[in-house]
Amino acid sequence: MKSMIISHKFLRHFSCFLFYLCRSPPRLLGDLPEATYFKWKSALTAKPGRDILERISHLQNIYKALRIIFPTLEQATAWPLKPNAAFGGKSALEVMLNGSILDLARVYDYVDGARGW
Repeated sequence: MKSMIISHKFLRHFSCFLFYLCRSPPRLLGDLPEATYFKWKSALTAKPGRDILERISHLQNIYKALRIIFPTLEQATAWPLKPNAAFGGKSALEVMLNGSILDLARVYDYVDGARGW
């Protein structure tokens, strides 16, 4: 599969959301080496592989669903940090940090269902 190019502007804004949730955003992207992550942030473009693109897609969709569900950015970014019975009392962030892309999909499925479409 041909790698897609991610713009510097997108990566910078998306990184702010990830950094708010987790002080180590590369962990949400599958234990991406921090040097690679910061290289991407400083470059004009990034060419991640398929696994990273899938993780970014799940994270984007989670963020988008949360922005639809919650009326404020503060509420949308606070939700992943709160314990949730649907995840056995763990927060969505804890589930996403387990490392598996399936954990990201699990959180997305939950918020997508809560969104109601």
